Amino acid sequence: MSFGQTVPPITNQASPEEKQEELQQNRVNTFDSQALSVRQIEFQENVNAFYSGINAINYSSTRKTPTSQQKQQLNKQLKTIEKIDSESFEYHLFKYKLGNYDFSKINHLKKAAELKPHHQEVLKEFSAFSYINGNERQLRKYLKLYSQFNYKQDEFYVMARNVLLSMPKNTYLITHGENDTYPILIEQKIKNIRPDVEIISLDHLQSEDFREKLKKQGFKMPKKLIIDTAFFDVFMHLNKTKNIVVAPSVPRSYIEKGEEITSMGLGFALFSNPQKDYNRMLYEQTMRKQITEHINNSRENAPIMSNYLPFLLKVRNEYNERNDIESLQEIEHLILEIARLSNKQNQVNRLLNK
Repeated sequence: MSFGQTVPPITNQASPEEKQEELQQNRVNTFDSQALSVRQIEFQENVNAFYSGINAINYSSTRKTPTSQQKQQLNKQLKTIEKIDSESFEYHLFKYKLGNYDFSKINHLKKAAELKPHHQEVLKEFSAFSYINGNERQLRKYLKLYSQFNYKQDEFYVMARNVLLSMPKNTYLITHGENDTYPILIEQKIKNIRPDVEIISLDHLQSEDFREKLKKQGFKMPKKLIIDTAFFDVFMHLNKTKNIVVAPSVPRSYIEKGEEITSMGLGFALFSNPQKDYNRMLYEQTMRKQITEHINNSRENAPIMSNYLPFLLKVRNEYNERNDIESLQEIEHLILEIARLSNKQNQVNRLLNK
C-alpha cells in the first residue's frame, strides 16, 4: 500500500448488498416455514379424516367391509398423506389398514412398527395377524402389550371374562370388533380363561386367510365377500349345525333375522336351544357371583352392563314359572340395579311390570 492511500475503516456492519441478500434469505426462510406449516396442517387433517373414516366403518352396526364410496375417500386421503410424507408412520399404517387384512401388505405394518413399535393400532393389527395365522407365541406377545396399553377400559375386560365363562363347552363365539374381540382374546390367551372357546370376529372375516382357515374346520362360506348383515345371515344358515353363539356386543341388526333367537349364557343362539336349565344353573353356579362383583365395582352410567339383561331376564322368567319367590326377588334386585347403571330403567320396568 502506498503512503498516499487511506486505510478503509474496520466495521461489523453489512454492506447494502449484504443486507439486501440477508433480507431476501429471511423472506425465503419465512416462505419455506409457512409452506411447511401448511403441509403439516394438510397432513394432519388427512390423518384425522382417515381415522374418522375408519372408525365409522369399525363401529357400523350393519357392515364391516367399507362401501366403494368410503374406500374411494380413504384412498384419496391416503394419496395425499403419501404425497406429503411417504415415509411417515401414518402412511405405512394406513396403507396396511386399507387392505382389510390383506397380508400381502404386511411390510407396511412392519415399517409402521419400526417407527412406533408400541402404538395401539400396531399392537392390535399384529394381534389380528398372529391370531389369523395361528401364531400363539406372537399372539400372546402382542396381546400382552396391547392389554398394558389399553387395560384402563376395565369394564370391557370384566364383560369379556364373564362372556367367556358363560359359554357352553367348545363354542364358536361370534364377536363384532375392537371393543369385544381383543378383550376376549386377552382374557382367553393371557388369563387362560376358557381356551376351548374359539373366537370368530366379524372384522377378521374380511381376511381371505381367516375364511380359508374356517373352511378347513368345516365351515361353509357365503359366496358374497362383503361382510355385512346379509353375509352374517347366510353364514349362520350355512353353519347352523355348528355350536355357534353370538356375543351380546354384536349389534342387534345382525341377529334380528334369526329364526329362533335364544339366550345362551350371555350370548345368543340363533338355531339351537341350550340344554334344559342351562341358564339357571349357570346363574346359580357362576354368573350370580360374577355379575354381582361387576355391579359392585362398576362406575355409574355404564351402558355395557345392559349386556347382562337378556340372560338375567331369561333366568328370572324361569324362577317365576317355578314360583321360586326368594330367587325371583333376588334376581329382580340385580336386574333393576343393572337397569339403573345402564340407563335402561324404563324398558326394564315395563318388562317386569313394575
